[in-house]
Formats: sequence, structure tokens, C-alpha cells
Amino acid sequence: RAALVGVFARFHETYPGCSFRRAGGHDGHHELVRWGWEMLDQHGNTVLDGLDVAVVDPDGRLVRVAGFFGATVPA
Repeated sequence: RAALVGVFARFHETYPGCSFRRAGGHDGHHELVRWGWEMLDQHGNTVLDGLDVAVVDPDGRLVRVAGFFGATVPA
């Protein structure tokens, strides 16, 4: 939990006043889950988006998270 809180704290230091929201739903396959997200500026404009993929343990707790900037892979 502390590592995840640290990631978001660094984002908030780098982008003061911005907030996050989930973009779309989330889904999973065995121990993997994925979800899209957007970072919004103070006016509600999307300034960054991405996709996160996580590994969860049998109890559903996050083990590892890999974050990707951009909703899709550029061609």
C-alpha cells in the first residue's frame, strides 16, 4: 500500500491540482486485471491517459502493477 500511495503522491507533486478517474471498466483473466485511467487538470480536461495491468494474489490483493501511458500502443 505504501508503494502505491507513493506513486500517486509523486504524480500529485508533479501535477498539482490534478485528479484521476477510471476510464471505462475493468476486467481480469486469472491473476491479471486491467483498467484504463485519465488524469484531469483543475478544469476537468484530460491531460494524460493510460492503462494499468496488475497481478493479484489469491485473496485479490495487488502484488504488482505495471502502468502504461496512452490508451493504445502507437503504430
